[in-house]
Amino acid sequence: MQASRPATVPKLRTFAHLLTFSTDKKRMKAIKALVLAAVLVIPAFPRAKGTLYRLDTRTATPFEFTRSIFKTTGKIWANLDGTQMEGQYIVVRGGASGWGTVYSSVVGGGRIVTGSGQTLSSWTSDTAQGSAILTGVGKMLTCEFLVGSTHGMGGCRDQDGHRYRLLF
Repeated sequence: MQASRPATVPKLRTFAHLLTFSTDKKRMKAIKALVLAAVLVIPAFPRAKGTLYRLDTRTATPFEFTRSIFKTTGKIWANLDGTQMEGQYIVVRGGASGWGTVYSSVVGGGRIVTGSGQTLSSWTSDTAQGSAILTGVGKMLTCEFLVGSTHGMGGCRDQDGHRYRLLF
C-alpha cells in the first residue's frame, strides 16, 4: 500500500504580504489598482459647503460640513456673527420623532402632519429629515433640514430666537 501524499495547503496571502517588496509585476499592478480605487472611490470625509441666511438682518454666513456616502452623521462648522461654532448633524430616512418644529417656524408654507404629529412644509419620497446642533462661546444654533440625494434646505434658530434659512 502506497502512502498518500499530504495535500498541499495554499499559503494564506494577507494585505501585508502584498505590501512586501516584490518584483512580481502582477502583484505590483494589483497594489497600484487597489490604491487608485481607494483614492478615487472612497474619499476621506470631504467637506461640503452651504449658507445660513439670517432672516431679520438679511446676512449670509457660509458653513462647512463633512459628507460621506457611508454615514448619516457628520460634523459642521460656521463662524456666526464672529463666534466660531461647531457641532454635529444626523440624517434619518423614513421619519424622525419630534422633528419639524424649527423647520416649520422658519420655512413656513403648507403643512403636512407626520406620524409623530410634527409639521413639515414639504416632503418627497426621496427626502430625508436631518437635525443639527452647533455651539460656540455663549451661542447655540439648532437646525432642522430636508435633504435629497445631493442638496438640502431647512431652518435654524439660535438661543435668542433669531431665525435662519439653511441651504446646501
